[in-house]
Amino acid sequence: MAYHYQLYGLHIESNRELSLLPPIPAQQPDLIVHWTSSAAESPDLSLEWEHLLTPELRQRRGIQLFHGRTSQGLFRKLRYLTAKGQVEFLLEPGQDKLWIIYSESDDLMDLQSYFVGPALGCVLRWHGTICLHASVVELEDQALAIVGRKKAGKSTTATGLAKMGASLVSDDLAVLVRSNGHIVVQPGYPQVRLWPASLEAIYPGAGVLPKVFSHRDKRYLALGQNTALAFRSSPLPLAAIYVLDPVESPLAEPYVEALSAQEKLITLVANTFGSYVVTDELRQQEFSALAELSKIIPLRRIVFAHDLTKLTAQSKAIIADFRSRAAREQGQPMVVEECQ
Repeated sequence: MAYHYQLYGLHIESNRELSLLPPIPAQQPDLIVHWTSSAAESPDLSLEWEHLLTPELRQRRGIQLFHGRTSQGLFRKLRYLTAKGQVEFLLEPGQDKLWIIYSESDDLMDLQSYFVGPALGCVLRWHGTICLHASVVELEDQALAIVGRKKAGKSTTATGLAKMGASLVSDDLAVLVRSNGHIVVQPGYPQVRLWPASLEAIYPGAGVLPKVFSHRDKRYLALGQNTALAFRSSPLPLAAIYVLDPVESPLAEPYVEALSAQEKLITLVANTFGSYVVTDELRQQEFSALAELSKIIPLRRIVFAHDLTKLTAQSKAIIADFRSRAAREQGQPMVVEECQ
C-alpha cells in the first residue's frame, strides 16, 4: 500500500505509514520512498561503494557517507548508527527514489525522525537546494528563520513566538527555494521538538510526549488544538533571518542588531543543514547562492539572557524589530504590540 505526504515542497510516496506527517491524496510523487529491513531488496548489494570522508565527517562519529559510481550515474548512501543498530538511506541517480534500509530492532519513531530530519535534509542538499539548520515561523504572511549554534534555543524561540500568535512553518530545517523572484521557505510538518525544560516553561503539565529519538530526551509537541499553536502549511517568502546569541551573564533586556556583510555570509555557511555530506564540488556550487542570499535577506542578531523566564521578552524583541523594519520599508508608523 502507498501512503502520500507533502514535506519541504516534495510530494512523497511511501510504502510505510508515517505518523509524524498528515496524509494527503495520492498524486504524482517527486520522491518515492521504499522502506525495507533487507539490503537484498534494494540496489545496495549490487553496487561497489566508495567510503567518503568530508572534513566534517572526520570529526563526527556515527555517520558514514558512500558513493557508488555506475553507468546509470551516481548512487549515494548515508548511514547513521542508531541506538540499537543502523539505518541507511540510499538515493538513486535520478534522485527520485530513496531506499531506507533499517534494523528491525530500531524504534519506529527513531526511524521516522532520521527520515524527516537528517536524511531528507541531506537529500535536498544533494538536489542543490539551500537548507538551513533553522526553525521558521510565519508572521503577517512572511517567514522568519531562526538560526543559532547547538542548544541556542531555535525551537524554543519559535515556540515562544507561536505562543504570541505566530505560526510554526518548520522546525529544525528551513528549505529555501526561488519562486516568482522571492526566496521562499517550504513548510515542514506539524510538530516542534523541545527539551523537557522548555516544555515545562512553555507548556507545564503537557504530560508524557513521544521522544524524538529514544536515546535522547527531546520530545515532539504536536501543533494544533491541544496546544493552540498554529501550523502554516503553505510556502512563504523569507523576510529575515534571526541569529540567536544567548549570553549567560545578566542582561536587562534582549536587543537586536544588524550583522556586518562579512558576518552574514559566515553565518549562513555555518548554519547550513547536513554539511557533513557536502563535498568540495557541491560546496563551491552553494557558496555563490549563499553569498547572494546574504545580500538580499536581512540577517539580524538577537542577544538575550539564556533564561527561559525571559522568553516572552525575547519574542517581543524579535516581533518589534520585524515590525519596525517593515514599517520603515513601507513608510508607515511603527507598531510593536503582540501579534494577534
